[in-house]
Amino acid sequence: SGEDPRQAIAICDHLPSPNMANFAPPTRCLSTASSDDLETLTCVLRSQLLDAIKAQSPRQAKLVEEALSLSKQINTGEAGGPNEQQLLLELSRYVEDIAPGDLVVIADAFSMMLTLENIAEDVHIKRMEDGLRGPDVLVKRTAECLGSLLNGGDGSGPVAPEAVVAALQQMDIDFVFTAHPTQVMRQGRLSKCNEIRTIMRRLSSPDLAHAERLDLLEKLQLQIHLCWRTDSLRLKPPSPQEEQRSLLSYVPRSIFPAVPVLLRRLDAALVRVGLPKLPLTASPFRFSSWMGGDRDGNPNVTAIVTKEAVLA
Repeated sequence: SGEDPRQAIAICDHLPSPNMANFAPPTRCLSTASSDDLETLTCVLRSQLLDAIKAQSPRQAKLVEEALSLSKQINTGEAGGPNEQQLLLELSRYVEDIAPGDLVVIADAFSMMLTLENIAEDVHIKRMEDGLRGPDVLVKRTAECLGSLLNGGDGSGPVAPEAVVAALQQMDIDFVFTAHPTQVMRQGRLSKCNEIRTIMRRLSSPDLAHAERLDLLEKLQLQIHLCWRTDSLRLKPPSPQEEQRSLLSYVPRSIFPAVPVLLRRLDAALVRVGLPKLPLTASPFRFSSWMGGDRDGNPNVTAIVTKEAVLA
């Protein structure tokens, strides 16, 4: 991401002292919140972000909180109600009176709040899946679908087991990754958001010891502080080579580990309905990429760029 490690160390040195007394509300919320308590997860992350902004600039943190309060009033009010126009006018005047530099901070804060809310929603959905249905749900539903095909439950008549097996062995799904020239969020912030997501998922475990939970909360605070103090936008559009490096940094961590898990679950579903597993030579999924190969739509992609992308 082009960040200087010494700068990151300096940032850490200026972070608030990790006094764990400050973590009492998050500890309580994250350890006792039910699986459907999305608002609690969102509030924890938002509170940590506001603390990070306040540690850097109390004045700008106050501006962010005021803008957030006005926005909430508009959002929670009745649409088209008598106070809506007045609140919109008040927010408009408030924004007009703010210096451009402060507006950038407010916009960045709102953008990061939305990112953190997406993380909270992701953790919330994972909690519900684990708590209500368990990891076996994909196997169960896939087996039900295969059973319906074999028994003619879809209304088209029974399908021979050999035909189902042959169709699965011939299955060829090509996932094509693409990138847009306006993708501007830097890798530094993206990687920190991924770490925040990992920490939040670990905090959702009911088996964590108290000391482990406090340690994770320290890490959560640190990552949010570092995320806030990392530039969010690129100064120029990424080159095709940078897009390719971005893809290569994520696929090994996310896509590749998921493929064997999915194939094992598919095999388990096949066994449930009395069908053989897929042969080891079967390759139902392929992965392709436009990055570095968009020769008909991106003037920056040349033969040399495509060669570099292939060799990467």
